[in-house]
Amino acid sequence: MEREITLKLKTLYGKEKATLEELLSSRAGINLLPYEIAVNGSVDWEKFNIPEEIYKKACIIYNNYSYLIKREKPLPKVNEKLSDIEVRKIFEVLRSIE
Repeated sequence: MEREITLKLKTLYGKEKATLEELLSSRAGINLLPYEIAVNGSVDWEKFNIPEEIYKKACIIYNNYSYLIKREKPLPKVNEKLSDIEVRKIFEVLRSIE
């Protein structure tokens, strides 16, 4: 059985915990997962089999907004900018964190 992840974006998911499989099986989960990875430093994401494009997007999000995101372990450096839509989404995500 896959290990459950305690979610930081629980208000956006509508649940406290989920497995990676659950998140990857829903459209909302796939769309939110890069943001969850970027803001949720309490999970060792490298232990999970996360699709490369999702992990890379999380790194881009983190690198663009690391001054707003508090993590003990930083994500790898990726020098890319976010689209305007993604910028609006990150602020929505950050406001949802309890």
